[in-house]
Amino acid sequence: MADNVLIVGEALSHCVINTIKDLQNKDIKNITLLKDCSSSVAGYENISKEAIKKLSAEGVQIAKSTDF
Repeated sequence: MADNVLIVGEALSHCVINTIKDLQNKDIKNITLLKDCSSSVAGYENISKEAIKKLSAEGVQIAKSTDF
């Protein structure tokens, strides 16, 4: 099992958020979303913002690629 998982991708508002939720359901604890390497589907930016707030409160790290 991985110690740390970095998540990036298109469709932050859909695919990326759901991938993170799937990882959480598998009890993977150290998940980091590289926000500057992801983007929302146009028109769904508010869904992404709210999901990121919730995921952050659940322990998902939100970072930039330059942090690594």
